[in-house]
This record gives sequence, C-alpha cells and structure tokens, in this order.
Amino acid sequence: MIKSALFAVLVGSSLTLACWSSGAANAATPAEAAAAGIEPYCVPWPIPVDRHPRTGGGSSFSNFGQTGSMMLFEHWRQPCGGTKSQIVLAYTPLEGSPFVCGGQARIIQNGMSTSQYRLVREVDGSDGGEFCGVLTEPTGLLIHIDDPDFQFNDDEEFEFYWDVTRPNDLHPGFYRFVAGPFRGDPLSTGELPPHGDFSGSYFDPERAGEGALIEVGQVDERKVLQVSWYTYDNGQPLWIYGVADFAGRDTRIQVPLQTFSGARFGQEFSPSDVSGTPWGEATISFTSCQHMNLDWVRQSDGEQGQYRYQRTVNRLLGSGCSNESPTR
Repeated sequence: MIKSALFAVLVGSSLTLACWSSGAANAATPAEAAAAGIEPYCVPWPIPVDRHPRTGGGSSFSNFGQTGSMMLFEHWRQPCGGTKSQIVLAYTPLEGSPFVCGGQARIIQNGMSTSQYRLVREVDGSDGGEFCGVLTEPTGLLIHIDDPDFQFNDDEEFEFYWDVTRPNDLHPGFYRFVAGPFRGDPLSTGELPPHGDFSGSYFDPERAGEGALIEVGQVDERKVLQVSWYTYDNGQPLWIYGVADFAGRDTRIQVPLQTFSGARFGQEFSPSDVSGTPWGEATISFTSCQHMNLDWVRQSDGEQGQYRYQRTVNRLLGSGCSNESPTR
C-alpha cells in the first residue's frame, strides 16, 4: 500500500481523561482508506495488542523523566497477504498516567517526514473512534494520516522517531525504531480475518441457482460467523445452516453444519416440530471484500468439495468494502 497505518504514543505530564470522538464513523471508500494510510480489514478488530507470532518486531520499556509514567511498547507487522503488511504498535501502561494522542511522533522515509496524523481504532480506513487522552489499559490504535504530501509505504524501510523529553527532565529522551523492508509471511494464505462488512450473499456464476448467505457479527463479546447454504438434494431444495465462534486473528473458520426438517409452513409452524440433523462441516475464508472460499465435507459419505464464491452485489450500501478493494 502507498500509505499505511502506523501507531504512535506520547506520555505527557498532564492528566487528561481518555476521550473517544463521538458520532458514528462514515464508511471509507478504498481510495479514502489508501489516502488515510490504512489497508482495509488487514488488521482484526478490535486491534490486537499481542505481537504477531511470525513477523518479528520489537519492544521497549520506557520511563519518561519527571512524569512518573512508564509504558511497554511493542511493534510488529500484520501480514495482509502476499508481500503486503501493516505496521502495528501496541502499548501497555505500567505506571502513572500515560497520555496518548496523535501528532507527537515523526515518521521518516526516503528523506521525508510527517507528524500529521490522528490515532483511530477503525480498521476500514474511516476516521471514527479517534483517541486522545490518558491510557488505562493495553490498547492498539491505527494512525490516520492527514498529510497529502507524504507518500508512505510501510512495506519498505522507514524510521519512527518520538522525542519524549519534557521540561525539567535531567536528560533528553526519545523512542526510535527502524523497520526494515517486509519480506512476506511464508505461512500466509492470503486470507483475511472475518469482518462484519464481509457479510452478504455469495455465489459462483458457473453454479448459478445456489449460493450462501454469510453473517459475521457479535453476541456479547463473542465473535460469530453464520452460514446459510442454499443448494439441492435429489432435485429438492436443501438449506444447510451452521454457526461458529472465532478468535480475532482466525482466517479459516470451521463451521459444523446441520439440516432441518419436521416443521410446517405459515400458521401451522411450531418451533417444537423443528428437528436438526448433522450434515457435515464447512471451512469459510475470505480473500477480499468480494470473494469467499467455502470448503465442505459431507458426514454421511465423506464427499467433499471446494467452492470459490463472489458477492452477488458490488458493495453493501454504506460500506467501504467493495470490488475496488485489493484481492490478496
């Protein structure tokens, strides 16, 4: 990506209440997300604070002079598929009242630098959820770049420099890291963590007449994926349904499937008549905003298959996820 997300923090001497910006975020188009420096949906939501296990990175304990505040910094690259990545920095308050806000560090690359950015929690490129205040828990935030003249590519080498010197400090202090070029994740499948904007109807144009309805959402704190697969059995319509929980970084979701029978239509319908029968299992994965893989195996005879589905529409209304978004 040309501009990319980065994370930055500042430990300040004043005590300021943490503040998320109010109001709902407007969905960003792919072009707007690129201009903001964010690869849409590469980083799971909520943004993880645990370092990715295969892409290196670093950490630092920092004590900031007279402020009495201490924080743990960790940074790494989140694989986005292929040779693309996104820089992630997570930070954990250890002592005092660390203050977090945008615009306090400098990103340096190819002889140019900028500090024009805001800290946001949205992973689709929209500018909602801006944070500026005292940090009270481990947190990850994306930088929303506001400098139209700074062309940043976080897959190449760059420097992150943050001067933390404060008045009355006996010695100057700074936090700095240099990230080398990203060389790819050897185990990457090019698949993306499920996101709500991936919900919708999918089909294979070569198999018109059947397809699947996918819903990615939450039940309290649980992340869940539901699939309703509409197909046929011996000439009769067949509806196969399943639901499964998944974790933030999961990219392949295994879903147990059932079929249902016994109930009647309309006023004669009764939930007590519904009977579920295990059918098999599906593995669902997404390779872009528009494309889904459905790998399945039937329990009764072991028959299996792999379908590559695409959306039936170009974009969900109001969503930044579209067929213009890069496939990986």
